[in-house]
Amino acid sequence: MLSAKDPNRDGFLQNDDVVQAITDRRVPDLQPSELQLLLSFCDRDERGFVVISSFCHKIQELIQETEAEVQLRRFAKTIGHQGLNLKAELGNYEAKNGKLDKSQFKKAIKNLSVSTPDAEIDVLFASSEVEGLLDIKTFLNQVQAAGKVKPLPAQNQQVGKTKIQSKVGQ
Repeated sequence: MLSAKDPNRDGFLQNDDVVQAITDRRVPDLQPSELQLLLSFCDRDERGFVVISSFCHKIQELIQETEAEVQLRRFAKTIGHQGLNLKAELGNYEAKNGKLDKSQFKKAIKNLSVSTPDAEIDVLFASSEVEGLLDIKTFLNQVQAAGKVKPLPAQNQQVGKTKIQSKVGQ
């Protein structure tokens, strides 16, 4: 989609052309204010243009962040609904100064008897991991905050994600 708007085929687009391309495609999950924020991030020097590949990469990062947030929220809601004591369970595996390595974290999560695939456990671990260790306090705070977040309607999440991925990549 964006490459087609690049008349010189040099990999650069004027900000107005990016806005027009996104507006023409009616990408539902990208509000005008979000688009302006994204443009300002990609055009930090305020030159009036963006590098197409950088712009697309930033959108991909945002999509991935959203998936991680969804997984964290789903995990938080499951823990809350089942009345499980996540703090106590993580504490059973604590090794050093309130931190867990990845294998300890996986054991703790699996011991909760919550159906959590390994790929989701990896995402959960990465959300609070620093230098190969998960900080329990930080993770608990993230889970608590995620449990309070209201999810987008499932239809909008999926439709928006698919449309953004397919339209920006064109």
